[in-house]
Amino acid sequence: PGIRQANPSGATDYTWQSNCFTGSMTEGIAWSYTDANGFYNKDGVDKNMDILVMGSSQMEGRNVFPEERTAWLLGEMTGKTVYSIGTSGHELLVCVKNLEAALSTMQPSEYVIIEIGSVEYSAEEIDKCLSGEMETIASYDRGLLYQMQKITYLRLVYAQMKSWNGAHKEDATVAQTSEAATKNDASPTEAYERLTARIQEVCGTHGVQPILIYHPNLHVNADGTVFTDYDPNALNELASACRVNGVLFVDMTEDFLRLYDAERVLPHGFCNTAVGAGHLNRRGHQAIAERLTEVINGHSAETEEKK
Repeated sequence: PGIRQANPSGATDYTWQSNCFTGSMTEGIAWSYTDANGFYNKDGVDKNMDILVMGSSQMEGRNVFPEERTAWLLGEMTGKTVYSIGTSGHELLVCVKNLEAALSTMQPSEYVIIEIGSVEYSAEEIDKCLSGEMETIASYDRGLLYQMQKITYLRLVYAQMKSWNGAHKEDATVAQTSEAATKNDASPTEAYERLTARIQEVCGTHGVQPILIYHPNLHVNADGTVFTDYDPNALNELASACRVNGVLFVDMTEDFLRLYDAERVLPHGFCNTAVGAGHLNRRGHQAIAERLTEVINGHSAETEEKK
C-alpha cells in the first residue's frame, strides 16, 4: 500500500505517497495508483468537485479496480464530479474530527458522503472526538521506520504478522465488547445527537449536505440464510439523531439482503478470503453507488421543488 505521510491540511490524518502503484492479491485481486494527493482516485481532480467522499479503507477501495469503486461509479451514475479521500483507519469519528479541514481544503459544492462500517460508539468516544482529544493516526514519514517501509518485503511481513495476530485476538475482542455492552445498557442518545449536530454545523457553514452511508456485513448460516450482527438499538439511535439534525442517513442492510435473496451475492469478501468477510467487493461498491444515486437525485429534486 505504499508509505504513510502526515497530511498537513488535516483533511485526513495521513495520505499515501503520491503517484504510487499498489496491488492486492491477498484480499481481492486488483491494482491501481494513488493520485497526486496520495488518495485512490482514477482521476486526480481535487477541486471544483460536486461530491466529496470520506471514509475508511472501504472507500479507499484498494481491493477492487478503480472503475469498480463507489466514488467512480457514483460519478458515472449521477454525472457529477466525485472525489474520494477515503483512507485506511478513517472510521466515522476520525472523519468527523477532520471534517472542517476536509471541507475547507477540498471545497465540494453539493454533498459530503461519510462511509461508516459501525454504528456502535460510546459516549466517551464521541466526547473525545468533539472535544479535540482524539488521537491522530500515526504516520512514519521520517527516521528508521520510514526507511524500513521502503523495503517492500518488510512491509509484507509486517502486514502478515498484524493480520495473524488480529485473527487470534478477534474472539477476545468480541467477548470484551459484549461484556462492556452488558455493563452499560444506556444508549448514547444525547452523544449521537451532539455528533450529528456537529456534522450539520460544519457542513452548513460550507454549504454542503452531509450523507452518512452505513454498510453492514452479512453472515451466512449453515442453511444458506444470512443475518447481520450489529446492534439495532445503536443503528436506530444514530439514524434518529441524523433525522433530528438534517443529516441524510443511508442504511444498506435491506439493499444487501435483496441482493443476496435475488442473486446469492454477498457485498463483502472475495475468492481469496473467508466468505462475506473483510472489504467491499465490486458488487458491494455497486450497490452503494446505486443507492447513493437514488438518494442524491431524490434530495436534489426535493431541494429544487422547495426553491
